[in-house]
Amino acid sequence: MSKVAVRPKKTGRQSHFEEFSLKSPRSTTARKTLVNTSVSNRVLELRQKLGLSQGEMASLMHLSARTLQRLESGETRLEDGELARYRELKNLADELLDVIPGTKLKSWLKEPLEEFGDRSTFEALVAGEIGKVWRMIYYLQSGTPG
Repeated sequence: MSKVAVRPKKTGRQSHFEEFSLKSPRSTTARKTLVNTSVSNRVLELRQKLGLSQGEMASLMHLSARTLQRLESGETRLEDGELARYRELKNLADELLDVIPGTKLKSWLKEPLEEFGDRSTFEALVAGEIGKVWRMIYYLQSGTPG
């Protein structure tokens, strides 16, 4: 077994370091890489589905553009709050695609709408008004005038 890395081991207030080895491809390090790759692929897929740039997607997820780049390349992973935000955006995108053709989604996201005070849906989402977007989706799906 070859020694791969040294990582901190926290015990009380002091930090100690322990060595760990890669025993097989199923090691903790390999699993973390697979998880990061899986999440990074899903985030990239969602960004492409919405037709957004990395900067725009970073704004929607309340991340810096550099963090999103690192996430998409598998260098970092989402924290719990960021993962919840990703899931909410994924669910929202899936529902939007049920009522708006994928080819028109990007332009619809950028179009100023009276319902959002002449701001775009994208701007409303960045401002945290996701509830208003869900309400709009409900009206679009039900055919009820909003």
